[in-house]
Amino acid sequence: MVMTSPAETRPHRGGRPTREQAARLDLDVREHALRLFLDHGYEGTSMEAITQAAGTTKA
Repeated sequence: MVMTSPAETRPHRGGRPTREQAARLDLDVREHALRLFLDHGYEGTSMEAITQAAGTTKA
């Protein structure tokens, strides 16, 4: 059985992410960027493509 903290079970209400959420997002963006760079090259990869792949926004 996987235990989750209360913060993980609450719906996201907007605003700043928790430290854990920010760390996960940072890792997700880096992983997706690397994959896109390897697939399309640095010049062939846009910020829009990275954010879309990571499920986030440029902001």
